[in-house]
This record gives sequence, C-alpha cells and structure tokens, in this order.
Amino acid sequence: MTSLRELSYDLALYLKNIIKKKKWFTYTLLNRRIKQFKYKGSEALTKPCAVHPDGSRLSGQAIQNWNLLRLLPVLIGDKVQNHEDEVWQLALQLKDIVELICAQKISLSQTAYLDILIQEYLESRKMLFPEIPLKPKHHFLPHYAALLLKFGPLIRLWTLRFESKHSYFKRCARHLKNFKNICQTLSERHQMYQAYLLGGQECSKVLHVKDSCAFYPNLYSDTIKHAVRDDSEPTFLHDAIMEVLPELPAVTKNILEEHMQSIGVETHDDLRFVEEADLMTVLRPVQARKLLSVWKQKYKNATQLGGAKCEIKCKNFSLTFFIVVPTFLELMQPLERGKRPGPKLRRQMVRFVVTEMMEKCPQVDIIEGDIVGTGYHSLVKHLQNRIENVRHPIRRESSNAGHLRIGGEGSYESTFYTQRQHVNQGKSIKCLREDWPFLFDEIGMSVHFKELTGINLKETFIRNLDLKGKRLLNYLTTVCVKKNKKFLQTYARLQRMRGQQSGCSEDVKEMVLLLFSYFDEKEESIFFYVDETSLAEDVQLEQVSLTPAIIVCGNLDQTLINTNIPSFISAFCLMFRSYYCFNIHYPSELASTLEFLQRCFFTINPEKGTKVENKNSKRRLNLNPRVLTLIQEISDHEWCDT
Repeated sequence: MTSLRELSYDLALYLKNIIKKKKWFTYTLLNRRIKQFKYKGSEALTKPCAVHPDGSRLSGQAIQNWNLLRLLPVLIGDKVQNHEDEVWQLALQLKDIVELICAQKISLSQTAYLDILIQEYLESRKMLFPEIPLKPKHHFLPHYAALLLKFGPLIRLWTLRFESKHSYFKRCARHLKNFKNICQTLSERHQMYQAYLLGGQECSKVLHVKDSCAFYPNLYSDTIKHAVRDDSEPTFLHDAIMEVLPELPAVTKNILEEHMQSIGVETHDDLRFVEEADLMTVLRPVQARKLLSVWKQKYKNATQLGGAKCEIKCKNFSLTFFIVVPTFLELMQPLERGKRPGPKLRRQMVRFVVTEMMEKCPQVDIIEGDIVGTGYHSLVKHLQNRIENVRHPIRRESSNAGHLRIGGEGSYESTFYTQRQHVNQGKSIKCLREDWPFLFDEIGMSVHFKELTGINLKETFIRNLDLKGKRLLNYLTTVCVKKNKKFLQTYARLQRMRGQQSGCSEDVKEMVLLLFSYFDEKEESIFFYVDETSLAEDVQLEQVSLTPAIIVCGNLDQTLINTNIPSFISAFCLMFRSYYCFNIHYPSELASTLEFLQRCFFTINPEKGTKVENKNSKRRLNLNPRVLTLIQEISDHEWCDT
C-alpha cells in the first residue's frame, strides 16, 4: 500500500531531524530499545529492524516499518523534550494516517477526518522540509478518502499478501543463482514446495463409526489402556483428584474417575454430595477421608461465599469456569457487617477473576485465528453494558414535560427547537436575551435545562447534598486538612469568615470553596466579590470572567442576566445551567471542580466526551483522573468510618 511505501522515507527523515539536529537521543539508544522491547503476538514475527544513521529510508519490510511507527511513542516518548515540536507532531500525524488507512472498519466521520489530516500532513511536510520534495506516491494520498467511500476499508484491497507470496520467488532466485529460463525454474520449485506441504497425512484423524459397542478399559492391560487413552485435556475430576492425592497411581485414578462418573458426579458442585461409602470400593479409608475433607470444605465454601459456576456468553465465544477464591472468607467478613472490603482485597478479587478467565480463554475476539483489536473488547463491552443496565433504572418521561406556555405563544415544545437553533448558531447573549427573555429567568432556564437533559437540576442537587454533602465535608475537613498545609489555611479562613452562621447554603459555600482548594483551582474564576452595598448596575463587568460567574446575582458573558436570586443554591444552579443552556465549555482553570460537581451532585455522567475547554488541542480523558481519585478516596473514607 502506498502509505506504507512513503512511511519508510518520511519516518527516516523525521528521526534524522530529531536525532541529529535536536539531539534528544541517539541512534544507539533507539536501536537498543528496538532490540530490547518485549514484542508479543504477531509483532514478535515482524520486529522492526535497526535504524541506520546514514540511510535515506528505513530498512526492513513494510510491516516491520509499520510496527516501528506504531510503537515509536512507546519506544522514545520519554526522550521527547517538546511534545509540541512540529517534526514530532508530523510523525504522530503520519502514525494516525496509517492507522486510519489500514483500519478494518472506518466510519464516515473518520473518513472525513482522514481527508483533512492528509491535507494538513502534506502541507506541513512541504513547509518543514522544502529541500526534500514530495515523492510521486505522496500524490496518491489525497485520493484515499474518495477510495474509502467507494470501496470501503482499503486494507481489504492492499497488495501486501501478494508481495508476501512474491518474496518466496525472490528468495528462490537469489539462492539458485540460475537465471536461464527463470520462470520454469521458479514454477517447478513452487509446485514441489506445495506438493511437500500437501503430502502430509494420507487420511484424516477423525474416524466416523456407525456401529459400536461399549468399551471398558479397566478390563484390559495397562498397555491397551495407554493405547486407547484419550489425549484430550484432563477432566475436572482428574484435576480434583490429583490436587488432593497427587501420588495416586494412574490405574487407581482412572478407576476412581470412572466410578465417580458412574454415581452421577458431573460438576464441581456434585463433589459436595459424595459420601465416604461411595469411595471405599476404590480407595483406602484415609485417602477417602482426605478427598472428602478437601472437597466439602472447598466447594461448600465456594457455593456459600460466592464461588460458583460462571458462564459468560458473547457473540464470538462461550466461556465457562468455576471460581473458588481463597480470600472469600476475608471478603465476606466486612460485607456481612455492611462494610466495604479494603483496596487490597478488592484488587486480589479482580486479579483472580481475570487470571481464571485468561486461562480458559486468553483471546476472545478472534476471527480465523487473527486477534481483533485488544482481543477482549467485546467482553469488556458486555460487562459495561450489564453494569449500565443494573445501575440505571428505566427512565419514564414525564407526561407534563414541555407544556409550559411562554408569553402566550404556543407551547414550550414548539419553541424549544428554535431556542436551541439560535444557541447552536452562536448568537450573542444580548441577542438571546432580547429574543427569549424567559430563558434568562430561573424558571425558564430550569425548564429549558430539563427539556435538554431530562434532569431537574435543583431537585437533583438538593437530594445529592442530603446524601453526599456531609460525607464530602467530613472527608475534606478531617482528612485533607492533614495532608496539605495550604488546604488547612483555606479551611481556617473559611471558618473565621463563617463564624456562627449555619444552614444548608453556608455548608454548600464551604463545600464548593474547599473543593477549589483541594483541586488547587482559583475561586476568583467563578466568584466575583463586590462591596455588600453594591447594586447590580454598579458591577464593573469588564473585570468579570467571560464564563458564567456568581456576583450576588448571576452573571453571564459580561451581561447581567438575573438580579433577583433568593439563595446561594439557586444562584449556583442557575450558573451551572448556563453552561448547558448556552453551550459554554468549562474553563480549564475550573475543570476538576466543575466536573466533580457535575458527576457527583448533578448526576450528569456521560460515558464519552468532556465539557472542559481544550486550549492546547490535546485529547482529554473522558473522566478526569483527579476527579476519579477524589471519588475513590471519599468512598474508602466513608466505608472506613462506618
């Protein structure tokens, strides 16, 4: 494929620029890391070759150079001193282009993105290296998006398999060193090689028998038993017996296994019901008691404490295994007392389950022997879907939603679409206020937000304050004050300011300000302090941030939108609604605090995407790691206290 052809030239050019001009690392370091990297799966067969300092292109086959490009950020990412460097970004762009072109599946949006990415790549390549002209195969790249739309994923059309086949003939020609009638020579060699491959066994291993009679191996000698022995994997009975009595003779073990099957033992759970009298015909008394003691303790505990036969069925596989966790007793003790197991026990449980699953089925997503993606994506997706189904109840739409009248002109449903259209078109706040004054009222914005998200924001916030507010304040005021001196100073200052005042609004103020201090974010970005005697008209709007802020009454886009808000909770909810009703991103300096409140107190938990402003064009994670850390710490703290 053309993209893999120019890859060897372009990547060699970028590496030469980074190594010789920027001197971030050396060829020796790069080659050593290429050699010492632990390749797995198919990558182990197509390891990248060493990079030569004076070569104008990378040596090795196209698939080897592709692997080098894919693994380049892992191999030398820690040595890159400036991740915004134009040459380094160009190499990453090349990596993204190759991944999209060689994708097994690709959407229309990804195809459009590929078209733009190729144009940017060629322009940047020409601008950064004007002395090295583009090769003819570079001119094929702009046509790939159109070809994708016409033929589908291009990897299904590539010629790499033909080139792989052709490599056999090139290798034969080099070794034979005879070029008289080379076509006949190569065709004879190829046919002889194919005959060799096909000349394996003359008959199939599978024998189909119509008429047969029962066969009892125990009636025959050990030689005959060994000859007719089943070479398949040991049964669960074999494992259960050998685990307790590993020195048991093979003959006795086979007789015992057949005897257990004859009395009806078919699963691990059946072992709990075996009695000593059932084993006395085969084993000695002590051996029988050993088996029964271990089986009853092991499988009885597994059934009572959570061990069970687990069957997972997905589209491409079916997996059955039996979980017996040695630490179940330790896990169950805190659960029976209504407490949460510690992090160590939870990690042990996860490690055991994953180990059992990987032993039974190392790779789940396999098509004709080829691993698709990570190999376990479908399993993770099924688990994720199941968790979501259990977590979220069925949502029933309110029959009264959307029937609030606005100014006597139609229902809210009929105007909601027009409002969203004006907002999405980017109309200014002043124009929106003139066209839709009701939208800037607390009730109107509440109805608009509920129609947009399906959430009654203020009720949800107050409900979560009752459920989680005291827990969060307790954690911040008892644990965080001991970890950070700056946080302790903030807490002391808030206590002096609060004095003897009490109430829900005061607790919310303290909670929000402590969150700002915990995430080390500036409260001035959301709170603009003015004199107590100031009126709304006295506020100097040029000093207020461009994002939603609270002054005493709400402020948005340097336009006062509401000057009659009864409480701090109402003001805070109005400010938060503004981000969604007017399509405003969270400012990066408030990213962690607002996302924590969004997910924990406003119950807006999207699986993908983030509302945080992206200033540096870097891809943000769907869930802020700092927010996730705080949630885990609060959860552990709450369970420890109880």
